Amino acid sequence: MTTKRFLDAHVLVAAADLGSPERCQRARAVIRDLQREGRGVVSTQVLQEFYVAATTTLGIEPMTAKALVRDFTRFEVVTSDAAHLQEAIDLSVLSRLSVWDALIVVAAASASCGELVTEALPAGTVIRGVTIVHPMAERAPLPAQAGADAPKSTRRTRRRRRRARRDKPDTATADQSRPKPGGTMSAYQPELGLEP
Repeated sequence: MTTKRFLDAHVLVAAADLGSPERCQRARAVIRDLQREGRGVVSTQVLQEFYVAATTTLGIEPMTAKALVRDFTRFEVVTSDAAHLQEAIDLSVLSRLSVWDALIVVAAASASCGELVTEALPAGTVIRGVTIVHPMAERAPLPAQAGADAPKSTRRTRRRRRRARRDKPDTATADQSRPKPGGTMSAYQPELGLEP
């Protein structure tokens, strides 16, 4: 039997973020693979977090974001209840996690997921039998490449990225230049790799 993977909201938001093309493509690949294999799991908390980030941070129209949430419910959905919250509070205290991260871990464990795809927790950590993975970061430079002994092309890329962040226009201008998703779900859906 293959391992079920629980998707955190970071992955869903990255898949809808047209302003970060590489990250967007990696997130969409993760979603497509899990959809094809039938191994993806989300929770109501994840879907709520996605909707808020999609409509506020990404500027996606509310009805388009709602349609995306509906499409993400094709994954197995864990509904967090009072018992999950109590477990999450205990886990938060014992493991020094935020209550929100602990609730994600509890939801993943309750669905018998072997892995949690998130960027909020350290990769390789095992909590409640769930291993934290960062498949969207697999193409990032290795830690040894981050210093002076990194290839020149890697150092140049990092410098360009730093410069781009520093020279980034204010949010009013950035919002105007950011590509907005189409108003219809049929136009947006293929971009996420979701099947009808």
